[in-house]
Amino acid sequence: MEIENKEELAPEADRLVIRIWTAGRVSDDLRPPRIVGYDISAEPEKTVTPEEVPAEIWLSVPGITRLTVITAVPRPDRTVSARLFEYALKVAGITGGAAEEIGGRRENIGKSVSFPLPGPYSEKLFLGVWFPPRKDFDYNGLIKLIGECVPHILPVRYGPDENTEFTFEGNGGAGGLAAFLSEGGFPVCYGRFPATNLFVCPAGGAGHAGHIGAVLSAGVWKNDEWRYALKRLLRRLAVFTDAFFGQIVIGERRVAGGCWKGIPVMLGEACVIGGPYARLIPDCAAVLDGDAEAKGRRCGDTPSGFADEDEVKNEACGSVFFEEPLGPHIDSAYLSETRKNIFGKEVGAGRGYPLESDFTSARVIPEEISGGCSGA
Repeated sequence: MEIENKEELAPEADRLVIRIWTAGRVSDDLRPPRIVGYDISAEPEKTVTPEEVPAEIWLSVPGITRLTVITAVPRPDRTVSARLFEYALKVAGITGGAAEEIGGRRENIGKSVSFPLPGPYSEKLFLGVWFPPRKDFDYNGLIKLIGECVPHILPVRYGPDENTEFTFEGNGGAGGLAAFLSEGGFPVCYGRFPATNLFVCPAGGAGHAGHIGAVLSAGVWKNDEWRYALKRLLRRLAVFTDAFFGQIVIGERRVAGGCWKGIPVMLGEACVIGGPYARLIPDCAAVLDGDAEAKGRRCGDTPSGFADEDEVKNEACGSVFFEEPLGPHIDSAYLSETRKNIFGKEVGAGRGYPLESDFTSARVIPEEISGGCSGA
C-alpha cells in the first residue's frame, strides 16, 4: 500500500501536513480542532507496512501499525501549527506512537525502545555483505539505503584513521560523507548507539572482495522492530551491491574484512547467498527456479528487499535470503573454517576482530570471485 500523496490539494509551502503513527487502532472518526480561516481535515486511519514507517520512528517506538494524516490549508502560523501538533501528540499517546510534521518537528510519545549501554566485553552483532570489488560505487545510494533501513549505522564521526576529524552534520551531511568515502582507503566510521562501526570498502584491497559491514550491540536482535530492520537492510544491501554472500551473526566475526576465503561455517541468524554460489548450492537454486518447497526467499530491488511474487524468474543471477532455523545446506568444499590453536580453541576468539590467518581457505572458490584460486 502506498501512502496517499496530497500534492494536488495545495503546494507543500501552502499547507501543513502532520502524520500520526500509532501502535494500534485509534478511532474511525478523528475530529481535529476547528480553527476559523483554515480547512483542517483528517484522513481515515490506515494500516501501514514496516517499510512505510520512517526508520527513526520504526526503531524508536514499538509496534507501529497505523497512520492518520491531518492536513491544514492554508499553512497556519506557528501558534496554530503548535496547537495542531499537540492534538496529534494526544492522539498518538492513546496507543503509543509518534507525531511528525512534514518538513518540521517529530516527537515520540509513550514507552520508547531502549538498550543497556554496552561494556568492554559486551556481545556484538555483525552485519556484512561481500561482492566483486568495484571502483564505480554509488556512495550516495548506499547512504540513502542505510538511512531508510537503519539510520543509526550512518556515522556521526568519521575520518581516515582512528583520529576521526569529521562529523556527519559538520561536514555536509550525506553529501560530505559520500565525497569522503569516494576517496577510498579504509576509513574509520563510528555510528550512533546501538550501532558502533560502519565499514565501507567497495574497492577491496589487493586480492580482496568488496565489503560493506556494520557492528551493533547484540541486544538489538531481541527487539522485533530492530530485527526486522536489520534483515531488511541485509537483503537490500545484497541487491544493491550484487553480493555473493552476506550475513548477520552474533558473537565473533566470521570473515576477516574483505579477505574472502569461502563461506563461513557459521551462517549466522540470517544470510544471503548470490552470485556464482547461488547456482552451486541446491537450496539456493531451488528458490531461483521457483520451487514452492524451497526454504529461502529471493531478494529483489523493492522496499522490503524481497522480490515481487509475480516477478519473472531470472535464471542467470539473483540472491537468496535465509534465516534460522531454515538455513541452506552447503557442501563443505565451499566452506572456510576457523583455525584452532594448540589448545583446541578458535584462533583470535575474544580479540574483537579477525585476521586473514584465522581462517582456512575453502577447497573451491568460484572463479568469478577468486580468479580460480583456492586452497586448503
